[in-house]
Amino acid sequence: MIINAFQSVLKDKPNTLRHRIEHARLLTDDQIKKIAQLGLLVCAAPVGYSREDWYYHMMCQNVGIDREHELLRHKELFDNNVLVCGGSDCHPGITEWISPLWAIQFLTTMGPKNQRFTVEEALRVYTINGVYAYFDENKLGSIKEGKLSDLVVLDEDLTKIPEGEIGNIPIRFTMVDGQIVYK
Repeated sequence: MIINAFQSVLKDKPNTLRHRIEHARLLTDDQIKKIAQLGLLVCAAPVGYSREDWYYHMMCQNVGIDREHELLRHKELFDNNVLVCGGSDCHPGITEWISPLWAIQFLTTMGPKNQRFTVEEALRVYTINGVYAYFDENKLGSIKEGKLSDLVVLDEDLTKIPEGEIGNIPIRFTMVDGQIVYK
């Protein structure tokens, strides 16, 4: 229904306001095609609770065996040039569910095998794609001259370690606007 509303509003115009859909956990092939055609963004918050085995199986039971293939198709959206950005939904007290490193690990190792991201793709989901969704891609989201120095320096290279260890990488320090705020 929401996709049809966006279709009605956009009427073959570009999505300059960056309209988006939150979560998008259950999508048909037709809905994926429409989202891509309309240039909608998907802010998925695809963290642990939806990709952990117990939760994923519960979702499968809820939608039924005939629709479980429509669950968690964020990678398919990404592969269809839909800008997918990640978030946490901030479940307090569960570190694995609010940590971007754990979210990257979840995206690369959990959920349906055909919907898993590469580490590089997951990094994009949690960096430049997120700031694009709220019009800050010229200030944040990548390391580039002229942008704010909001970043973390990790103890290891995410692309060089087993994906199942990403969530445990120690953070050396965090910078906000070029100033170290955590060490």
